[in-house]
Amino acid sequence: IWPITRLEDCEVLVQENYAGYQLFLQPLRDIDLNTIIAYRNSKGTEFQTSILDILSHVSLHGSYHRGQISTYLRIEGHEPVNTDFITFARI
Repeated sequence: IWPITRLEDCEVLVQENYAGYQLFLQPLRDIDLNTIIAYRNSKGTEFQTSILDILSHVSLHGSYHRGQISTYLRIEGHEPVNTDFITFARI
């Protein structure tokens, strides 16, 4: 479901993603975060989820994939890099 993207195109995608989030989030009030959104996943299954829960998923989902990558690296005998947020947030 995901197109193959060249590294050179990633900056444009990041900028478009940022602009899209700004457009969506700026008008929201705290109460709006409880709004239920109906949507379909990539398999066509329909779901209903609050905006707050969707945003929580977006912010946390990368951790899931970093864990997958680390597991595969270890299986192949490599030590994965540290991707813990706190490592990069420390002053």
